[in-house]
Amino acid sequence: MKQFLIFMVSLAVAMASLTGCGESKASDREKLFVVTTIFPQYDFSRQIAGEYADVKMLLRPGAESHSYEPTPQDIRAIESCDLFLYTGGENDVWVEKILDSMGDKRPDTLRLVDCVPTVAEEITEGMEHEHEHRHHHHHENIVEGDIKDRPLADFAGSFRSVQPVFAGGALDWYIEEEAQAHETTFDAMKQSFLQKKSTEFDEIKIEGDTVFLKQDNELLSAEYAYIGFRTVCSEDGDIESVWYVYEKKEPDEKTPRYLLLNDHRVDSKPHAEHDNEPAHVHLRYGEEDIDAILRSEEWDPTFFDFDATAEDISDLIASHVHHKDEDSHEHEHEEEIDEHVWTSPKNAEKIVEKISALLCEKDKAHAAVYQKNTEQYLAKLQELDSQLRDVTEHAKRKTVLFGDRFPFRYLAEEYGLTYYAAFSGCSGESEASAGTIAFLIDKVKEEEIPVVLTIELSNGKLADTICEATGAKKAMLHSCHNLTRDEQQAGETYLSLMEKNLEVLRAALS
Repeated sequence: MKQFLIFMVSLAVAMASLTGCGESKASDREKLFVVTTIFPQYDFSRQIAGEYADVKMLLRPGAESHSYEPTPQDIRAIESCDLFLYTGGENDVWVEKILDSMGDKRPDTLRLVDCVPTVAEEITEGMEHEHEHRHHHHHENIVEGDIKDRPLADFAGSFRSVQPVFAGGALDWYIEEEAQAHETTFDAMKQSFLQKKSTEFDEIKIEGDTVFLKQDNELLSAEYAYIGFRTVCSEDGDIESVWYVYEKKEPDEKTPRYLLLNDHRVDSKPHAEHDNEPAHVHLRYGEEDIDAILRSEEWDPTFFDFDATAEDISDLIASHVHHKDEDSHEHEHEEEIDEHVWTSPKNAEKIVEKISALLCEKDKAHAAVYQKNTEQYLAKLQELDSQLRDVTEHAKRKTVLFGDRFPFRYLAEEYGLTYYAAFSGCSGESEASAGTIAFLIDKVKEEEIPVVLTIELSNGKLADTICEATGAKKAMLHSCHNLTRDEQQAGETYLSLMEKNLEVLRAALS
């Protein structure tokens, strides 16, 4: 994925050099022109410079920076600006490529990670990470060019839900292993598996374009037409799975409008290495938007060949657990800098001081204004710090729990908080395992945590799952990484978002 990103950046650089003039040259402008990658440094620059600088943020409202790709217009803006502010670290690898390509035209820059002491991302108890989270199937990476259209007949066969096998005890050995690996209880882990494999259909049978669905001893049927495939990718852009989508030809009230099928194949050719394994298929279904069905990450109904015994299924899982253990010895978790330095107001103060000094140096005519604005803004950040310190020091508890990524390492370090989370701040993982879900559910119950937190731009489904199992409330803690369009239109700032976070923390720590 990194090689692909570098290729795309190189292409954008080439296009930027070929296209016409974009931003004005520095000598033609009356104001400073500051370009930033994401929201924190964008907002800090606005607060310091006020009307005396034009500040541009490259990341569009509602977009995720982990999948951002610069356009030729973005590159021209960077090249023509007076000051370019970016975060630094793993997610900004594209920045270094662009800056290296600019030679003498490279603008003055500031990296946020150079403004404050940094810490490494950490993998805490129960958390997923890149090399731990593996599907129970041993597959090579999926290449998009290898994916072929497939008729429904490719999935022909009769299948039964695996949920009764989990419920009946045949897989208790596996549930116990997963519980120990994720340091949770057997009961919590088993409940997590049962929930993930839950389905209203006990059996399915596929013949040609017809699908038969057995529900509470009633046999339903409908004809379906193939409408294409969808891929599910990690945040690094690697294809994790391919889902083939079929839509019902004629409407009725009993069968689902959409069926999404996945048997770990990307074409009609059988996999010779799996000839002796019981066939199985993953099925998702629903009436809603297809993307919404795919986003149901914590729901994975699975059906095995009708003739497969509980022992067959247990043996299959055991063989793939063995493969997973072999894989785990091939990887070591690489330590990476946690880039979310701005989440601590004390760090924000240091970043603001650095930005202010650069602006004053570049625009001495307005340096006094910048210094005055900086002093006023620093006072507001100090007041925010004081309020956060008061809330955390007098809180009933010191632990927060995220059914999501955790980009608040610096906030937690500054105010003495401990945390549990599904993923680290910059994790490329997109789906939590049953073990992680069970661990988080267990922790909410064990420590009587009242609020499960999620972050902005998240679908919140994992947090919903935990809340449904525990009765906890869900709330959003904003990392200020980016704004939604509504937040932008409402004029939200770093301070206004952090003040809302203050109230969320007050409830979460009660």
